[in-house]
Amino acid sequence: MMERTAATKPTSGLPSHRILLVDDAPSSCFMLRKLLEALGQEVLTAESGVQALAVLEQSVPDLVISDIGMPGMDGYELARRIRQDARWSGVVLVALTGYGLEDDRELARAAGFDRYLVKPASIQSLKPLLADLHSSKPMT
Repeated sequence: MMERTAATKPTSGLPSHRILLVDDAPSSCFMLRKLLEALGQEVLTAESGVQALAVLEQSVPDLVISDIGMPGMDGYELARRIRQDARWSGVVLVALTGYGLEDDRELARAAGFDRYLVKPASIQSLKPLLADLHSSKPMT
């Protein structure tokens, strides 16, 4: 089920972005959504890759943060589908996963992810990402 929240007035000094958060774990999704909202972000949520594509059809975000290990369509397949559609060429893709090995990062790069975060995402990892969202820095 997609849930949309309004951005609160940023108190962090960060620019505000529209973010689609994709995670099949409700508690993880809830906590990260609350953290992003506290940083002044507008957050849309989806519980699956299929649902995320439906959200993208209605509202193109600046950023998609997607879990990798989801049933059905995993995060890699979601990233590939997003990258195949020219309407979403400007969307920054961030992998969010419990897997942190270099091989995992390579799989994410190959699928089309721009950045890589290891769970649990912290405020220290999110702030630089949000501050410099469209930089050409390599995937971290």
